[in-house]
Amino acid sequence: HTHQYIMSEDNNTPPPESSPPPTPPPNPKFNIPIHTLIETSQSSHGLRHNDYNQYRSYCTNRLSRLRHDGSIRKTLSHSVIHGISSAESKNQLKKGGKHAFLKKALGAEEATQHVNVMLVTLYCAERCWSHAMEMKADYDDALSSRSNASNSKKKRKKAE
Repeated sequence: HTHQYIMSEDNNTPPPESSPPPTPPPNPKFNIPIHTLIETSQSSHGLRHNDYNQYRSYCTNRLSRLRHDGSIRKTLSHSVIHGISSAESKNQLKKGGKHAFLKKALGAEEATQHVNVMLVTLYCAERCWSHAMEMKADYDDALSSRSNASNSKKKRKKAE
């Protein structure tokens, strides 16, 4: 998106920029202290000891509790199989029937109706992060054990 300036004939200066669109007012319904929430969750559920698997399990369980809260359950998931194709409904029945979670696209209006909608996004990101960190730690361990094995082979050859 490029801006084209129309020069005025008098002084060859571009017209003033239009003012930026107004920012929406903050939502007074809820306030999430994200940093303290994540910090306490991480320190209480495994990250004090670098146990990313335990923290990931905690995030998964927390997501389930958030999604199944009675006041927000219908906003976050569909509980009825009607209205989807037969292939999808067969797949849905295999995965837990009508009680299984189905992701639902939310608009801006639904996303700001309840704090759990925001927390679901936050804990999904935390779960993904902890899984990535667990995979990274496994990879680093594999690299260090490989280098230790090659170093011990070199030492044995030197000793002979």
